[in-house]
Amino acid sequence: MKNFLLSLNEGVAETDIPSSFLPHFNTLLQLKAIVLKNNLYRFEDGYCAGKLDVSFSGTGYLSSLLPTPSKDIVIEASGLHGGMRGDLVVAKRIANKKKPPYQSCYCLYCPACFC
Repeated sequence: MKNFLLSLNEGVAETDIPSSFLPHFNTLLQLKAIVLKNNLYRFEDGYCAGKLDVSFSGTGYLSSLLPTPSKDIVIEASGLHGGMRGDLVVAKRIANKKKPPYQSCYCLYCPACFC
């Protein structure tokens, strides 16, 4: 599943999606997390995939699946939507006016089989 999520950063043709991933692909389409651009499906702007860590206080931290020098993305407990430590999730970045140095997002989709 990690490789499938990584492929959505660069773009993937529908014919290259394994049949076992089609239910997840269709869910991401319904959530408008992925879009068709130049005959390739890729994440819509602002969406990302990563591995979730959750602190004892309930705050989540999303680490990108791509190597990046940027910091983890902070996810408030109310935005976890059932996501647990170690889950692979697709999230959308949203503006956080209360804490300017942090980027906030919410978990969109984290089925157990993403782990």
